[in-house]
Amino acid sequence: MARQQFVTSLDISPVTTTPKQISATELKVTSFIVQNPISNTDYIKVGDSVAQMFEVAPGKDLEINGDGLDNGTFGYIDLSTVYVVAVGGSQTCSVTYLERF
Repeated sequence: MARQQFVTSLDISPVTTTPKQISATELKVTSFIVQNPISNTDYIKVGDSVAQMFEVAPGKDLEINGDGLDNGTFGYIDLSTVYVVAVGGSQTCSVTYLERF
């Protein structure tokens, strides 16, 4: 039997120079994409609550995948542990993921 999955997109606004949590509640996904709209004027950085190390330029996106290994986590990433931050100013971004059912 095939798994049912729906594409879900979250618009995150505003993204400022203070790290902002992608999801306020536990949300386990196998992968997600952070998109920085071309209309933004600066980079968006992605990471955890302490360090945001992955930079996404305006008009670009970043795909992050779970490890795919069955090490007890089933390769899931909890979006409540992922944060975005703007390098400067007030920006927007969207996060797209496959919702599991």
